[in-house]
Amino acid sequence: MVAKVFQFTLVTTLLILSIAALPIPRSVVCVLTTWCDIAVFFTANYIAHATTIPTAPGAKWYNTAAWTILCLLLPFAGLGKSVGLILSHFIVGRSDLEKAWTHDALAVVVRSDDWEPAVDPEGVYIKLPRGFHELEESPATLPSATIVLDCGGDFERVAIKHVQIHGRMLLPKGYHLAYAGSQVPEIFPIMDEAEKRGGSFNRAVGSCREEHQGDKQQGQDQSTPDSCWGKFTRVRLSMEVKGRDSESKEGDENSLQEHSGLLKQDEEHVQKILAVTISDVTQRFLYHAGGDIASDAFEFEVSSMANQDHIPDGGYMYDDLKRPLSANLAILGIPIMILASFILPYVVVFIFSGFEAGRSTLAQRAWIMSWASSGQLSLLSFGLIIFLHPHFSLSTWKEAAKNSIFGPGWIPRLILPSLILLPIPAIRGFITVGKMLKEFGTCSLALV
Repeated sequence: MVAKVFQFTLVTTLLILSIAALPIPRSVVCVLTTWCDIAVFFTANYIAHATTIPTAPGAKWYNTAAWTILCLLLPFAGLGKSVGLILSHFIVGRSDLEKAWTHDALAVVVRSDDWEPAVDPEGVYIKLPRGFHELEESPATLPSATIVLDCGGDFERVAIKHVQIHGRMLLPKGYHLAYAGSQVPEIFPIMDEAEKRGGSFNRAVGSCREEHQGDKQQGQDQSTPDSCWGKFTRVRLSMEVKGRDSESKEGDENSLQEHSGLLKQDEEHVQKILAVTISDVTQRFLYHAGGDIASDAFEFEVSSMANQDHIPDGGYMYDDLKRPLSANLAILGIPIMILASFILPYVVVFIFSGFEAGRSTLAQRAWIMSWASSGQLSLLSFGLIIFLHPHFSLSTWKEAAKNSIFGPGWIPRLILPSLILLPIPAIRGFITVGKMLKEFGTCSLALV
């Protein structure tokens, strides 16, 4: 131990003597580093503001690049995006499924506008039109009918071309993927129905449904009036093509061409017959697509998101009455963080400059301060957008605008001014800082 202390003392003494013997420079040399400082300024801003921005689940590379460039110009836009994601993370429960849902990493299979019943009868919950039960079982002329989709909530279609889907997916006609946009998504995927029609969902999480046992139960009305789905009735739907033979309840076999009477057929159009069966009683209608609806046609409403008449136990993913403590803390803490972000930049400017003009001009100060102010405005707009639509990007804005919870067009009205107007002072602020560094010059000491 004594030997080590002696060695350390000897080495330290030699180093001190060597340094003291070095010649002291009589002049200070300053090397210009203006261009180097400009490069460091832009690089540091890029690293600090752009590379730390979280990406949306399944985002393509060009969407990530667009966010990176935008957040480089508007650093508070990236902060707003992060705040929106953090807030959405804390307001839901603790399960992984809830976290995936709130970050738009979870998509569900829903019916699209071109959905039609299959040829084979299948159990579907629909809203029966007024006067349905007063119809005759075998009318002389078939009445007209059409199918309309009842969204029953807010959802947004997934832009499959611009999103990376985990696993392999094949959607049949009449179905598409959608994000759940409601805080209490009463959505139960109809993936099984799509699979029966030729769909394929490799490595999918699964489906949520209640099994219905027996044909008798499937033909009964299981609606519950007290529930939000109480108006839906379970029926057997099928689509028949003109010319096929059908059999009524009494067993009479009639050609659909004779049964409808007034039907006409050409080479390009085939008349479809909608068959609706309730309690072993079948009613048939001349089917018209959504764009060709007769004034007296019966409208059958079908849910685009679900196929049930009530919400099964455990179906609620989020409940306002059971909000976790972390959600309440986040709701209180986020506004404080936003307020601090609005005040902090000006505090930093005051610490470094004392709001003294110095050698800068009024225009230079105006552009730099407008740069900071525009970034703060972007925090609010981008934070709100990402909170409601975490997957939002420049390539998916059409889908977001089409199905917005505040009505179509709300997203463009909020985001487009931010994209067009706010980057202007940001770009000018970058240019102003570069010109000021070049004009005033910077240097660093160099050894002689």
